[in-house]
Amino acid sequence: MMFAGLGGAGVALVAAAERLGDRLRGRSLRKSKGSETLGGVGVYDLSAYQKADPELILYKEEVKFPTGLNSVTAIACGPDDEIYITGDTLLKSFKANMTPRLRKELSGPPQALTVGNDGTIYVSLKDRVAVFDSQGTSLFSIDNLGPKAWITSLDVTEKDIFLADAGNRDIIRCDKKGNVTARFGNKDESGENPGFVVPSPYFELAVSPSGFLKVANPGKHRVETYSLDGKFISAWGTPSMKIDGFSGCCNPANFALLPDGSFVTSEKGLNRVKIYDADGNFKGVVAAPDHLIKDPEFAIRSCNDCSVGFSMPVTVDPQGRVYILDTLEKLVRVFTPLDT
Repeated sequence: MMFAGLGGAGVALVAAAERLGDRLRGRSLRKSKGSETLGGVGVYDLSAYQKADPELILYKEEVKFPTGLNSVTAIACGPDDEIYITGDTLLKSFKANMTPRLRKELSGPPQALTVGNDGTIYVSLKDRVAVFDSQGTSLFSIDNLGPKAWITSLDVTEKDIFLADAGNRDIIRCDKKGNVTARFGNKDESGENPGFVVPSPYFELAVSPSGFLKVANPGKHRVETYSLDGKFISAWGTPSMKIDGFSGCCNPANFALLPDGSFVTSEKGLNRVKIYDADGNFKGVVAAPDHLIKDPEFAIRSCNDCSVGFSMPVTVDPQGRVYILDTLEKLVRVFTPLDT
């Protein structure tokens, strides 16, 4: 079945995602087996969407380097443009010249990662968070987040730690000692908070330079803005396979914020990395699917089967470079703007 773009069917697609939320979440968060369809729609023919108009491409790939890991899960930029990576049961870092610095054995498979301005490292181990200093010495852990907790993203401010919990479909706010101070994001009776639709364990957040919390609501194919105390403010995003929208069951899977507040988004299934301005207006492409994945048949199969589908996490540095964690080749791929 061919999808030429969802267009006016977007609302129906979102509704289907919400109806399937509990069913898909129960299976997908336990590593789904076999192909899934969205609301009985069936599989997608994505061959027409593997390339991007060259005029829309705003970045070029400058360099890539191996992680030395068998599997990779998360990437973050720390002070002095140091790049941190998790995978297998390890935390690793690379200096700006790409030479290795830190190698830290973890107590379990890592899920997500962020690094504070002071060099403190926060690593999600699914239902808890391990916290280390810049040398990899353990400081403390955030535990007792509940039996369903699945922390897929985290970010920090001077006073708070924010965790995206895909298992419970909410945001956890902690103080800098790891004490939980609030949870928010569940749909409320007043309608002030729309609620998160999280069909699979991809649920991203980041604190913007302007001091707001940006959260991907993947089942609704949009990015939402919240105050730091959990009040919904606004949202942007369009369900579409066209280049300016988000496709599949749950995208964007990952995103990072540039210094000016612009978004770098990464999608799973139809693997493409794009740029939107701070208000959510589409600006262009960092990397198209045919640049990221050389086997088009595998790319299409990964979209049609959620047990194959995957994302490529992204991070950025203060100079505006985009780092894509290639989960297929286990590489870090560095992209720079064409106008630099």
